[in-house]
Amino acid sequence: MLRIPVLFVTAVALLSIESGTPARQASYGCPLDSNYKFYDIFGTSMAELRAEMLRKGPVDESGVPHFAYTAWGIKWNWPKRTDGTRDFLNTEISCTAILTLPRLRPTSGTSLSVIREWHTLYEKILSHEHNHVLNAVGMASTITERVKVAALSGKIRSEREANSEAFAVLDTIREFDHRYDEQTHFGKSEGTWGEQEG
Repeated sequence: MLRIPVLFVTAVALLSIESGTPARQASYGCPLDSNYKFYDIFGTSMAELRAEMLRKGPVDESGVPHFAYTAWGIKWNWPKRTDGTRDFLNTEISCTAILTLPRLRPTSGTSLSVIREWHTLYEKILSHEHNHVLNAVGMASTITERVKVAALSGKIRSEREANSEAFAVLDTIREFDHRYDEQTHFGKSEGTWGEQEG
């Protein structure tokens, strides 16, 4: 399992966001089990809401706070043949994702204009985090392909060797996902910081 700080909006996903319950869905050949966790924020201005998110939001492995965070994982398994050996030509994969997101709790002092601006910002934050999910889910089938090619070429004779091929793919996905954050400055270039107040 990997913990990584990707638009994947479907009816099922949207229902999950509203309820916070898990959603199971097949995407790109990798069944996805997703869940949403929320932390509450309060404020009467966007500056206050950003400060709340930085104070209450998830923290990455380096101790850096973020408005939101996505932890995804990919599991794989090889079915057993009748003779007890593993079938490396048919890798079974499954994906998981846990998205930690802010949730506005308006007070009597929170104006409608702030609420509207918040919803615009939230949609951009959510889009960025969904893109992280797509990075993982969209590339997960590469594990199946790589293990199959290696098995057909005679490079795999044991689970250890098959796992080595699979983990190499995970390293590639991790690096791709990290580059996405670097290129978008953790979503800021996509508008996840919102309009600055003077």
